[in-house]
Amino acid sequence: MGYTTGASTVGGSSGITSIYSDFFTNSNWDKYYDKYTSTSSRSYYNRILGDATGEIGPFAPQVDPDNITRYKSSWYGDYAYFASSSNSWFDRGGGWSSGTNAGDFAFYYRTGGNNEALSFRIVLTPSY
Repeated sequence: MGYTTGASTVGGSSGITSIYSDFFTNSNWDKYYDKYTSTSSRSYYNRILGDATGEIGPFAPQVDPDNITRYKSSWYGDYAYFASSSNSWFDRGGGWSSGTNAGDFAFYYRTGGNNEALSFRIVLTPSY
């Protein structure tokens, strides 16, 4: 999980503090999320090696077939938008409506609230 400490509202609309009131103030919770200081969705200098944002750069704007410029990583052209002051949480992988811009290496900013178009899946792989 990724979250920016540069958020205008601590926790965004995630509601995590209604369950754990000290989630952002108690250092025991720090191991459950990566902290960023970004305030802009294109704060690529905030990337962290090991969290899948530091390894997939460089990041650059690309014009898509619909003539809209979107920021993407150099790996497979997946979306690359950092958490920002108004959208303080990371969405990893992208939503179904993102088409080819979504993928294993995509990340996008979100408010932290629920979204019916996004989900995650746990994958178990056998070891031989």
